[in-house]
Amino acid sequence: RQDIVAMNPETRLQENIGDCRIMGLELELKVRPLDRWAIWASWGFREPRIESFVGYPELEGNRIPGISDHTVTGGTSVELGLGFRLGAEVRFISESYGNEQNSFVLPAYVLVDAWLSWRWRDSLEIAIYGKNLLDWEYYTAVFNRVRNGSAFAGTPLTVGVTANLRF
Repeated sequence: RQDIVAMNPETRLQENIGDCRIMGLELELKVRPLDRWAIWASWGFREPRIESFVGYPELEGNRIPGISDHTVTGGTSVELGLGFRLGAEVRFISESYGNEQNSFVLPAYVLVDAWLSWRWRDSLEIAIYGKNLLDWEYYTAVFNRVRNGSAFAGTPLTVGVTANLRF
């Protein structure tokens, strides 16, 4: 990849990283132990590396910031009848580096989501959902160009309603 930028600590300017490599593996499993019950799980592994950085060669070989090594997801849903479906999912995202120098780590986090939906025929579905039900405080990235740095906080506890109409 050649579309990633990083801050050159000497010039304090964003520059294109010459070359990056992200290698990985993903596994996914979905089963239906009963007609109305589904269970799924997935695991992902990524190894993101800076291969070359002409503006700051000391970063070569470092991890690309903000990309975790491991992601694990598990969930289940059940058809309750009369068009209702209940589901829940748990996601684990492992720690990642917060900057190109790999001098600090953004901690791992766990997110728990759940939903209840109602479907009428194949044309209307209404759902109420909760995301990050444990209201876990987490950070997804760090922006280093400002004086003391700035972190992007993840989405807090969120509850909402969606409606889908197909015609």
